[in-house]
Amino acid sequence: MIESAAAVAIFSLLAVALAGAAVVATRGASGNPSRDALARVAGNEALIAADVLKYDGSHLAPRTIETTVPLPNGSPLPASVSLSISPSSGGRLRVLVQAAAPGGERAAVTLDVPPPAPLPGSYVDAPHGAPEPTGAP
Repeated sequence: MIESAAAVAIFSLLAVALAGAAVVATRGASGNPSRDALARVAGNEALIAADVLKYDGSHLAPRTIETTVPLPNGSPLPASVSLSISPSSGGRLRVLVQAAAPGGERAAVTLDVPPPAPLPGSYVDAPHGAPEPTGAP
């Protein structure tokens, strides 16, 4: 009888622990709709900026705009979205897009853009042939 009571107690403790873990996992999986929306907007804007900067001669000035971000099942969230570009190693450009809401929620996305390529359809003069050898007999 004592063994069965101990088994029931252990099973009950295990069930409570699993239920608690399920509640924590459900809260974590649901996320924060405001932060998720800000991250989505920052990510989209960073990809657009990277597309613009991937060609030689392209330039974007640092900028901050006030906008609204759509939320699922809610009214739009007012947000401030800023773009800044800085040089990185190897001729790359670093794009930083930050989105912030008045309530303190923030999201930021950083992308490194490879060195700019020539514009499509432009002519690039490639070197012709190999250089002459030096020191030949």
